[in-house]
Amino acid sequence: AQWTDEPQQARDWSNDKWAIDITSSACFVKPVCANAGAGAKTEWRVKGAIATLVSWTPDTEIHPWQASELVARAGERTIVATTKPYASRLPSLVAEAEKAAVIADRFARDGKTPARYVVYYAATPEWKQWFGWTPPDWSGGVAIDVSDDRYELVLNADYLHPSAVDDLLRHELTHASSLPGRYTNSRALWWLIEGIAELAEMEGSPASSHPGASEIAKLIANGTVTSLDVPPPTSSAEEEIVAARYGVAFLGVRCISERFGEEKLVQFFHRVVHDGIALSVAAPQILQMEWQPLNSECFGYVRETAG
Repeated sequence: AQWTDEPQQARDWSNDKWAIDITSSACFVKPVCANAGAGAKTEWRVKGAIATLVSWTPDTEIHPWQASELVARAGERTIVATTKPYASRLPSLVAEAEKAAVIADRFARDGKTPARYVVYYAATPEWKQWFGWTPPDWSGGVAIDVSDDRYELVLNADYLHPSAVDDLLRHELTHASSLPGRYTNSRALWWLIEGIAELAEMEGSPASSHPGASEIAKLIANGTVTSLDVPPPTSSAEEEIVAARYGVAFLGVRCISERFGEEKLVQFFHRVVHDGIALSVAAPQILQMEWQPLNSECFGYVRETAG
């Protein structure tokens, strides 16, 4: 493991008090990893050569290790941490995370495979506190970008059924493997970003078995969805609508994978998502097919598979 602190310029508050903003970054288990800066404001009392910490306040995007006393367990590719009441679940969580990491690694860009996947297992209070985000009502987990090159996971312990943990880990770990590196988080690319994660989640399952399959047909029939670039669900959307939109994303990406192979899909993904290449340019460049005919063909695949 490795820990670094980067203090900013100290500010004199008079009466022997000084304020310093500090950014800390931790590598868990591995000595080298991508940065994951966690900010905090500190206040010190200085008397002669002795400095005493008076206060420490984390930034609003509070990292779990800043907010809670954690217990953790590490595998070869992952580390899972949680609060003490859930410590007994760590062995099974690590076992599932290790299996999911093998799949997630396939979708990383060359040179961007995470040194170690970090997973936090959160009870409801921590789920709403850690990283200072506002989760959607329907979310069981999230991959948080703690820097351009590093994502960490939080799983919603009180929402997730134990039987769904493996699926969600494959999904979120694939975000953590495929998204590092600067990219434009465009709503227009939501289907591709979520679709590749759903592809990992559905590993080994028939395309038609996606939980949103039955609802997809309804969205197509009423004209809500007419192509692959389906927009994301709202944070308060009903679970059936969420499943359907994720289902369209999954089937669209699966179509590309089945048509051209996973290796080409991954190249296409990174050219579009990270290099900012338009779909209309990347498709003929990587897949040797124009985008509009491919969009139509794969939307037909979505329609047919969903019934």
